[in-house]
Amino acid sequence: MTAAIIKQVSITVSLTAQASIVVGLRLYGPWDGEWNRIFSTSQFGSITLDNAFHIAPSVLYGIDIKHCTDGVGTITGDA
Repeated sequence: MTAAIIKQVSITVSLTAQASIVVGLRLYGPWDGEWNRIFSTSQFGSITLDNAFHIAPSVLYGIDIKHCTDGVGTITGDA
C-alpha cells in the first residue's frame, strides 16, 4: 500500500448577496459615538477528505457606524 499525497487543490467561491440598512436619528443636542455589529451567516456544508483535512466555511458581515454632531438636528442615512 502506498500513501497518496495531495499535490493540488482548486477552490472556486461564488457569492450573491443583497443587504440594506436605513438609519434615522433625531438629535436634541451634541452627540458622538460608535456602533458596530458583526453578523454571522449559517455555516455552509463542511468538506473532509480522508481525514487529511477538514474545511468548514462561513461568512461574516460587519457594520461600523461612527457619528458626531455639533447640536440639534436630524440624520438619515442608508446603504
